[in-house]
Amino acid sequence: MENLTIQNSENLLAAKASTQPLNDFPVDQLPLGLRDSLSGVAPEARVPALFSALPIAAAYADGVKAKYCDGSETPMALMSIIIGEQASGKGVCRRIESIWAKKMDKDDEKPREEEAWYQQHKGKKGVIDPKPCIRHIGDTISKSALMRRQLCADGHTMYMFSEELGSMKSVWKVFGDYFRKAFDQSEVGQDYITATSGVTHAQLNFTGCCTQNIFQKFFTDDNIEDGSSSRMMLAKMPDTSFAPLSQHHGYTEEEQANILKAVSLLERSHGVMELPRMCEEFCQWLEAKRQLALANADRVMDVYRRRSAVIGFRCGVIFHILEQTEEETDACIRFAKAVADYVLAMQMEMFGLRLDKQQQDNEAIPVYKSRNTLLFAQLPEQFTLFDASRERGDGASRETIRKMISRWTKRGLCKKLKSGDTEIWQKLTLSA
Repeated sequence: MENLTIQNSENLLAAKASTQPLNDFPVDQLPLGLRDSLSGVAPEARVPALFSALPIAAAYADGVKAKYCDGSETPMALMSIIIGEQASGKGVCRRIESIWAKKMDKDDEKPREEEAWYQQHKGKKGVIDPKPCIRHIGDTISKSALMRRQLCADGHTMYMFSEELGSMKSVWKVFGDYFRKAFDQSEVGQDYITATSGVTHAQLNFTGCCTQNIFQKFFTDDNIEDGSSSRMMLAKMPDTSFAPLSQHHGYTEEEQANILKAVSLLERSHGVMELPRMCEEFCQWLEAKRQLALANADRVMDVYRRRSAVIGFRCGVIFHILEQTEEETDACIRFAKAVADYVLAMQMEMFGLRLDKQQQDNEAIPVYKSRNTLLFAQLPEQFTLFDASRERGDGASRETIRKMISRWTKRGLCKKLKSGDTEIWQKLTLSA
């Protein structure tokens, strides 16, 4: 039985989470499409290869949402970055992407022809913008063009592959903002007089490859807290220093056909899926990581465990669709949790020290406290209008004091215990 293997991280932060469950996941237990994608891939490169396939697989399943642990409906939004030095074998990601993208590229052929024709004839009488739905988009696209593509996507998820993330440096700010919103398919829009304008939902899955140096430039100390880092699936290519030349064979006709069958299964899937067993397993996974983070006072793990679980859950949904079973299998549950473990370990390794330092720096920044915030802290646990007026000490009217308490109540800081001549409020927190 073949196993997914990759070098273990020696990073101390990552040691608190583990990549091993996914490293050891048996290839023959992967479902249709994912299993075929790893054919001919060196054992030590299978995890990066898998992570390069999952975002485009999820893009095809854009008609699916799944009930998550908290009751929300989570979309199939995935973004991955494969990190490796020059000539480390990142080309395997392009080979996988080229097979998975065949159906999307075929669908895009006619819309691209219509768009090209329109560009040649626009301005002429009777020529109307066809507004084509094009889903496979390039990595050097302007903000306005990206908005046009999304507005014309008919509710579909688009997909982008970047063979070298460095080529996106000039437009990364656009995509950094877009990826954050696309993770939850949040509303996005712009309103310009001379450019594409509109409001829609960000639906863009992504796979990118880069070197360690480029990776550090995209994720800096300045943006480590903006949420991008926790939304990314990260995988490292193995160290190929002094290694002999590896041999790669193309995909067989059967393997290509299986990947196209997987695409068809994903495209045909629609509606909101309820996976109670997987939800229960991830509730337990989240609680176990919370307890571990609490025991170690590890705020970094506490931050990254949340979205790692969401990512693992979504990958589990893709696995379940491709497995074609009525209920979640043991293999599906094990895979989903293994992905979550791997994502958490890699996020902690690549971002943990910097995020921890940023959090410590934030604590050193003096926090401005308004007069009313300080006043609230000085009040007893149960207080009256007289108490608040006395602590305020500026002779403010009863109506002014009442409005101030009303704002506290709306913010959930206190609640009214007693009405009448002597009104009494109960504090629900120690500070504002």
